Amino acid sequence: RMWPSARASFTALCRALGPGVGVWLMLVAGAAGNALNAALRGAPHSAVGASTAIFGAVGALGALQFVTRSRGGVRRWRAWVPIAAALGLLAMLGTSADSDVLAHLFGFGVGAVLGVGAAVALSPPPGRTVQAMLVAAALATVAAAWIVALR
Repeated sequence: RMWPSARASFTALCRALGPGVGVWLMLVAGAAGNALNAALRGAPHSAVGASTAIFGAVGALGALQFVTRSRGGVRRWRAWVPIAAALGLLAMLGTSADSDVLAHLFGFGVGAVLGVGAAVALSPPPGRTVQAMLVAAALATVAAAWIVALR
């Protein structure tokens, strides 16, 4: 079952960028965040989690709002409020005793970088056909990853 905050992050990101771009941003942020975490921790570390992708979405949403506010003429310090709010969510939801805080932090950071890139490069987001193709490609990628993992 998906956490309510996870569903909200996923939905908000897909509304902002479209379902295809939103899913890919989360997949890339989750995969890159987990890869960075595994590389830093070394060989015995083998855990990966979907929560890293969720925090990637939180970072991306904060970054998207930062760029939107900065372009919209909002005072500089007010443009940073979405970043501060996203960091607050990371601190409240991603730092429990049983969580992999470093993976969450890496997912958040990669998501923020991707969010800035998406805000700059994808204005406006791609149309329905491209979004549908991106969703299909994301589903195929996840299915292929599971097939490889279960061998």
